[in-house]
Amino acid sequence: EVRGLEFEGSVGASIIPQRYLRSIYGLTREEKLRMETEEKTKTLRAFGLLEKDVSVVDVRENWIQGVLGIYYFGTNQIYLVEGTEAENRVIVHELTHALQDQHFGLSSLGRFKRKNENNDDLPLAVDALLEGGARYIEYRYMAGENGFGALYDTSSLRREMNPQGGNFSFLMKCYDFPYTGGLIFVAEGRAENWKNINEAYGDPPASTEQILHPSRYFENRDSPTILNLPNISSALGSNWKLLDNNKFGEYATGLLFLKHLPGPKEWENNIRARSGWDGDSYLSYSPAEGKNNTVALTWLTTWDTEENAAQFQGRYRKVLDKKYPEAEKIVENENLFVLGVGTNRALLEMKGRDVLVLEGIPAEKLEYIVREIWENTERHE
Repeated sequence: EVRGLEFEGSVGASIIPQRYLRSIYGLTREEKLRMETEEKTKTLRAFGLLEKDVSVVDVRENWIQGVLGIYYFGTNQIYLVEGTEAENRVIVHELTHALQDQHFGLSSLGRFKRKNENNDDLPLAVDALLEGGARYIEYRYMAGENGFGALYDTSSLRREMNPQGGNFSFLMKCYDFPYTGGLIFVAEGRAENWKNINEAYGDPPASTEQILHPSRYFENRDSPTILNLPNISSALGSNWKLLDNNKFGEYATGLLFLKHLPGPKEWENNIRARSGWDGDSYLSYSPAEGKNNTVALTWLTTWDTEENAAQFQGRYRKVLDKKYPEAEKIVENENLFVLGVGTNRALLEMKGRDVLVLEGIPAEKLEYIVREIWENTERHE
């Protein structure tokens, strides 16, 4: 009744042990998973977003421990973890996913995400539409006669999404974003009826920017600029390989600042520095053989205005100073910042609305790689 949709058929339900969720979430493809997550683990550690003794799989499995139920689209089946059968809010949440599937076909959204596999930002946005809708109905159910406003507090949700202290898990916040950010997106987009949300399933949000700023989806659509960086592994050397090719998006970029520059005095500047995001792309590399933990990072960001680009550059300069406190400042001016870190270089360069970040680049390769990226990056606006 609250959702304004009727079930088109029955929905099955099964009780399963917690451990079965590993297979549902794809954590049983051990070899492929090990390789993919090892590469992602190295990359996130190089960005300073994952602790040395923690892997991506560790965090994912820890997050799954908190999952109480799941609707498996395409099978019209709800799976509830043993011991949670009596928690009606979980059932309400998963039944909402069944409604979404019956009316809008969730498999099409799954295909949309798979077509953009080198973009971690887009799935967070799509999932925010799904999970935000289910969380909204869950909250309406839990509030009962007290009203939705008794539970829905945007200030509290935004604090949860954007912690002031740096002692948080970057990946956990990303996994939680579809539920927290999605709830705000759906509550604001729903307005007086569900028309906007229903139409969004046929034209889903494509970035966390659109989730964080619903008006940039529902009113003045701000689609992300797509950047594709050149592969510079051969320029690094014959023994180097590409690790990861991906995109952070506005939300993850903000988390990076919150992680490296924590505290209430830094919080507002961290949020401001992400808010003009328009697109980004990063590639990471490492030597193909041996136990060398060296990782080279290339990350290009583009912003709505030059002022936004300058804000990002200023914040990331502080990140580099914190990551490499003993580094030699080789170049330091308004648009270019170069650090000497042993035999490697870290670089931060702004050109117009674009800012390039390089880390772990051999000194003798720096000039060529900078030129290669600026000249050969593909851009689709």
